[in-house]
Amino acid sequence: MTGFVFSMVVVIGFYYLVMRPARERNSPPPAQVGTAQTGQEGILPGTDQPGAGWQAGITFTAPGSLPSDVLRVGEEVWVFTDEGKKLVRLNLSGEVLAESALEVLCSKAAWDGEAVWCVNTSANVSKIEPATGKELGKFDTGIESMQSIAWDGDNLWVMTQTGSMARYDRSGQQLERKRVGDYGFARDLAWMGEELWVVYIPPQLVRYDAKLSVVERISSACGLTQGVLDYSIDWDGESLWFLDFISARVLQCVPVD
Repeated sequence: MTGFVFSMVVVIGFYYLVMRPARERNSPPPAQVGTAQTGQEGILPGTDQPGAGWQAGITFTAPGSLPSDVLRVGEEVWVFTDEGKKLVRLNLSGEVLAESALEVLCSKAAWDGEAVWCVNTSANVSKIEPATGKELGKFDTGIESMQSIAWDGDNLWVMTQTGSMARYDRSGQQLERKRVGDYGFARDLAWMGEELWVVYIPPQLVRYDAKLSVVERISSACGLTQGVLDYSIDWDGESLWFLDFISARVLQCVPVD
């Protein structure tokens, strides 16, 4: 784990010293990016603070080594682990129900109700049968170094670390391209109805409205490691699910009415 933390520190330093200045010089922000900022930047209150917008729910240790993503599917939680080589299905108590070795690396994943869709560092999106781990098909996006993928209820979205996003149907037909704000390396995304959540490093969770205007910026939530370098996110229709890489924990974050 020490080596992982050191590598992430190097990545962050490289971003601020090299990549971000170059992008500011050469890449004007696209027109689709919203700039309005409502809400309050800072730490999202936890259950021990009055007026909290979210509260911690289920939490358990992620299985395997080097887990990379988490999905809530029905009454199960799916964790992609062993550097994206294995899918582990757990119940809501964190007990292992089944494991599948994956034919292709799956560093980030999305569930469309029928199959798992995976990305790694290539330009391909792979369709996976979760019970067997077999690759059922794939399509080439032409986008190198994709960082994440999400299902919006109708289509797939992929995103690069620069915040460039593209929407595809299941056949691989590109439908549109957009880009979110530059708050660091964009690491994961999740759709919550028409709102979009994006995880960045350095650690930040940014919520966008349907026009990609910023609603709020959050540095931690629901007991996540303060200053966590990297984590993934999923929305199950009722709550957020996080995979905290530093503590190797799965955490549920429930909105408070």
